[in-house]
Amino acid sequence: MFVFDGGVLDEADLTGLTFSDGEVLSAGFHTIEQAREKVKPLLADRLAVAVDAARQGVTALCEHGVRVA
Repeated sequence: MFVFDGGVLDEADLTGLTFSDGEVLSAGFHTIEQAREKVKPLLADRLAVAVDAARQGVTALCEHGVRVA
């Protein structure tokens, strides 16, 4: 799985999103703590690493949700 920084979105961007294939049901803005309640633990760990890497301006590699590089 890859997680990419897609830039900054606001509420107007969020309401303009469409999900035509049915794979994604909805989108929203959530803290990592809120996301942990909505996604599987492994994905939550990867999201936390991705947010940390974005804040540092670096890339990160995870294995099983744990940062290895």
